[in-house]
Amino acid sequence: MLFFQTSDIFELLLPSIEGFSLTEQFTATLLAVMTMIGLIPVLLAVLKLRSEEQCNRTEHLLALPVSRKSLMGSHIALAVFTSLVMQLLTVLGLWLAASVVMAEPLDFAWLLRGAAAYLPVYWVMIGLAAVLVGFIPKVAGLIWLHLGYAFLSST
Repeated sequence: MLFFQTSDIFELLLPSIEGFSLTEQFTATLLAVMTMIGLIPVLLAVLKLRSEEQCNRTEHLLALPVSRKSLMGSHIALAVFTSLVMQLLTVLGLWLAASVVMAEPLDFAWLLRGAAAYLPVYWVMIGLAAVLVGFIPKVAGLIWLHLGYAFLSST
């Protein structure tokens, strides 16, 4: 612990904040990084519609009484469900790992509240991807640049 308290580089990465332990600060950083990683399958669920349209696999669905709105809505609903599952799995994995290696493990409810704070990030990215797929499908892949920028600027 003395190393962390005297290291200048570590102080730049995680400056001490009054009222929060080093573990809690590191957990918040971990949740941010894991949220960015969890966005990958969520965005894939939305962007799958674009790739299916490019390969002409949606024609047989749209020939039936299925509207484009319901098709897009099903992809968005899957992405929202995936975001909830990804955050729950993130919290579960972090809590299990912490309970195995820490003398005083982190509170599961505290981790769950912290992860829930990142759910709007998922939903904004789902919305941006859906707008790109719906209105400017040729540039829908730019959402990956936005995710990369968000990852680099948050860490």
